[in-house]
Amino acid sequence: MITIQLTDAQVASILQQYGSPQTTPVTAPAPAAITVPGWSVRLIDLPWNGIGNVRLYSDTFGPFGNNDMLLVRFTTPATNDTATIQVVQAGGQPQVNRVLTLATEPGLISDKLMPVVTGIGAVAQPVGPILAATAGTAPVIHMQVGIPSRVGMVGLKPNTVHYLTVVNRNGFGGTASCTAASCGVDIDLQN
Repeated sequence: MITIQLTDAQVASILQQYGSPQTTPVTAPAPAAITVPGWSVRLIDLPWNGIGNVRLYSDTFGPFGNNDMLLVRFTTPATNDTATIQVVQAGGQPQVNRVLTLATEPGLISDKLMPVVTGIGAVAQPVGPILAATAGTAPVIHMQVGIPSRVGMVGLKPNTVHYLTVVNRNGFGGTASCTAASCGVDIDLQN
């Protein structure tokens, strides 16, 4: 890096000769709304920065009740990496069951546990947009980028947008599980 120091007189001369720099305010466009029939969708962008853990709080985006869907959007890195994404109750919130669905399309809710184990050390590779699904009070999905799925890990393509759908449900195809106006969660990406 080269550093050039200018005197006030030199700066004044440059400004007189070329004028002051013009600035134009730039406003980032709002993300496109994603709608899913029957749900109030909260779109959340989760940065996968490869340098550590990221925690997001659902309460930041509004209440998370039985008719609400958290739709967490993230892009995998261009290089191989591993990560875990977990959803846990936020402090002071009721502990309830939730369903997580990881997919390449937004707003999908799986009706079964995925990926499917097909034998010792083997899993069926996902066919279609749903890559993984799990349920429980603190559901977690283990991911690896650039490597096919294997037992305990779902394989993700590099540099690809993925969506994690989170809903308050008692298991796959189950009834609503939130017993309060909001059952807020922490969303943790650990890599």
